Amino acid sequence: MTRTGKLVVGVGLPGSGKTSVLSTAAEILGSKSFLEPEENDWDRAVMERDSYGLIGALHWFRSQRVPNLIDARGHADEGENVFLDTFYDKLCVHYLGKPGMEWLIPPTDRYFENFLQTASLDYELLPDADIVVFFNVTNADWVKMLGSRGRQLDKLVELEKTYHTKDLFLDAARQYCTDHQSLLIEYDNIYSTVPESAKKLAEILRGGGI
Repeated sequence: MTRTGKLVVGVGLPGSGKTSVLSTAAEILGSKSFLEPEENDWDRAVMERDSYGLIGALHWFRSQRVPNLIDARGHADEGENVFLDTFYDKLCVHYLGKPGMEWLIPPTDRYFENFLQTASLDYELLPDADIVVFFNVTNADWVKMLGSRGRQLDKLVELEKTYHTKDLFLDAARQYCTDHQSLLIEYDNIYSTVPESAKKLAEILRGGGI
């Protein structure tokens, strides 16, 4: 009998707890996790956007995330339960160019249409997930979470002003799960200790077959 694994991915506002909570939940459940690089490991193209253009940062992040997604899907197909902290490349076609997402790349950027085409192909061609966890946070808690992680880029792009884009991420997750018959878990993440939040999420995921 072939063992069936599941790929669990995180969706939500940057800084809403996806990486910390999902990776800790994976540890609790004895599963492997694939995570984005931390800010100290980012390429200079990310922080020096005025010099290298927004497209340079987007392509660099994609070069880090897509191999993680492909590898994570491979482990799941081999029978493991696997966690991935971001599903951005699969879903961003749904919110690129929307109000509040200009910090990624605005529609006025000459590379915008090029990247939108890449995002459209990614939605079609990149591996799929079995369980999508949307991290729902209040504005007040999210501001605290951003402060706790202390990323320079958050301040550079004034990320605190984009809380309203939370609904764009949720809509994208719902659309994806409808299109692909994946399980959507809308998880209310509060500002607390990571182990506490991860334990709660792990219990929910057990109910989802992890």
